[in-house]
Amino acid sequence: MRIKSRKKWFSFMIKKKVALFNERMIKGHGVDVVVDHIARALSGKGYEVTVYVLFTDGTYDNNLYHIEVLGELKRSFISRVIGRFVSSMAANDIDMWFSREKVSTIDADICIINSYPFFPLLRYFKMPCIVVEYGVASNKYLSFKHKINSWYATISQHYIFFRGAKRILSISDFLKHRLLYALQNKTTTIYLGGDTYKNDNLELAKVKQFRSTYGILETDVAYLYVGRANTQSRSYKDIHELIELFTVARARDSKIKLIIVGFGNDEDERYLTQHSVIPILNAPASELSSIYPIADVYTSATKWEGFNLPLAEAQYFGKPVVVYDIGPHKELVIGGKTGFLVTNKEQFIDKVEALATDPVLRNTMSQAAREQGKNFTWQKTTDGFVKSINTVING
Repeated sequence: MRIKSRKKWFSFMIKKKVALFNERMIKGHGVDVVVDHIARALSGKGYEVTVYVLFTDGTYDNNLYHIEVLGELKRSFISRVIGRFVSSMAANDIDMWFSREKVSTIDADICIINSYPFFPLLRYFKMPCIVVEYGVASNKYLSFKHKINSWYATISQHYIFFRGAKRILSISDFLKHRLLYALQNKTTTIYLGGDTYKNDNLELAKVKQFRSTYGILETDVAYLYVGRANTQSRSYKDIHELIELFTVARARDSKIKLIIVGFGNDEDERYLTQHSVIPILNAPASELSSIYPIADVYTSATKWEGFNLPLAEAQYFGKPVVVYDIGPHKELVIGGKTGFLVTNKEQFIDKVEALATDPVLRNTMSQAAREQGKNFTWQKTTDGFVKSINTVING
């Protein structure tokens, strides 16, 4: 018994190697932000962390964990044919299968796979693996070929690849309950953290100064959206509908202002400005700690989310929200208390107006939102990952 306990103690003292797999680590992608947070947190907990990617743009270079670029996948004739006529995601999975010997020999105690095209490797890794379920986004506005990719991703992951994982970590109950029942039994929901951008020392005078910089008067009610600012095509984020809704709301109450923060180009900026939207494009992530406080309310017309990280971040800053009642929003928002969950355009506009005309309601919901925001922290996310890692490693 003593020998066994000593072995267990020594194995605990040895620094565990964690291999995180993600398609890329570049600016502007939500999953990459999450992977960076998890990698940093696990490194801080004493794990030796390496993130394996196909490519990176240097945004996440750091001295806490290592990023190893595996490079482009080796293209096969079969994958080129399938990629051209069927599905590019299926083609990448085939190429990853042909590259399995190079990747499956990676030395680690556990792997955590965050995205395709690494899912096919689950059966080849010698180490136990965890899969993180971020969901497959709505394909409503996609071309037919991209819809095939979406269908392929859902079917292949849920019916084939995820079966090889020891554990599945879902970022919401909404996504967990969309999995096959057999997979749900080994799935744990771990919410993401909303306390990404902490700015406890931002003074009220500074907030007023920032608002003034963007032409927001003290009497104005500023609504904030953080996400993709792509106006050239439609996606499930649907900022076109958001702009449409606020055009109507602003016609009824001129003090309503809409701010859109995200990545975009000059054409996006012109489009937003022409529609009386205040654009803050390509701002460094560090500035979001000053941008969230200048808003009075957070809003989004998104039609699909796996979690909705900006919404959680907004509540952390005490911002009531107006969003559609979709996906995981019920898990983040207490309807009627921390914000409004609406089901149609008319309700959306009505609730935007209600918050704009009632400062007491805004203040009450703001306090409730701040309390709700405390339930979504990166510390809790990290604790959930650490618990799952230890459970899988220790069998």
